[in-house]
Amino acid sequence: MIEDDFYCIEISGSSLDTYTYDVRTNKWESRDRQQYQNLFISCDTLADFLQAVLDDIRQPEE
Repeated sequence: MIEDDFYCIEISGSSLDTYTYDVRTNKWESRDRQQYQNLFISCDTLADFLQAVLDDIRQPEE
C-alpha cells in the first residue's frame, strides 16, 4: 500500500483523477487515478481547489 493512502481522504473523482484531502499538509489535491503519485493540483482551501478544478475542466483540449 502506498504511504499516502494513510493520510489522504478521497473526497471525489472523475474518470481520470482522484480528488483528495491530505490530513498531514491540510491540502486539497487532484491526483492521477492511474499514477497516484502524479499530483496535478494542490490548494490550501476548498474554494481554491474547486476553482482550480473548474478552470482545468474548462480548458479547451489541445
